[in-house]
Amino acid sequence: MQEMRDMNAVAADWFANKHPSEWSKSHFSERPTCDMLLNNVCESFNSCILEARDKPIISMLEWLRQWMMTRFQECRDRAHEKWKGKHPPKIRHILATNMDTLGSCIPIKSNNRFYQIDCFDGSQYAVDLELRTCSCRSWGLSGIPCTHACSAILHQKLEPGDFVDECYSLETYKKVYAPHIMPISDANEWAHTMFIPPMPP
Repeated sequence: MQEMRDMNAVAADWFANKHPSEWSKSHFSERPTCDMLLNNVCESFNSCILEARDKPIISMLEWLRQWMMTRFQECRDRAHEKWKGKHPPKIRHILATNMDTLGSCIPIKSNNRFYQIDCFDGSQYAVDLELRTCSCRSWGLSGIPCTHACSAILHQKLEPGDFVDECYSLETYKKVYAPHIMPISDANEWAHTMFIPPMPP
């Protein structure tokens, strides 16, 4: 915090009034299995619906329904036709990146569950393969084995991909997009009722 205050006192005061769990990765909970401070879901969604935002409410909702129907199907097609293996490409890339620096780790086995990982920079970490944690906290925060965890897993002659959290599996992705949005016919084909139709405001 002192280094931040030396750079910008106003920013340091702003952060000082907030709990570290709201802005510091070192204080994040490991429960959500996500190490991102912001996920930009709102911004991404807003950028996709620019065309719909200026439409009247009914037209906007119909545009959104069709967009979501198409989007869900595109995700299903991608998962079933293009992606192979246990995990989507992005997760495999992160895991491969974590494994690129395995050469700097020396696994020291305590038993089949616990490992101590000594690194060439002098740092040292404790890995628990059963609870899927590492003292660097990266594995617990992201749900993807860190470099230290990969070192221990490979020393056990196991597959690091088997230790990735289930929420990142290809099967889970398919389940997320399995529900479909039904198509509907034109309003001219709707059944007529005795109710008075709603009037525009």
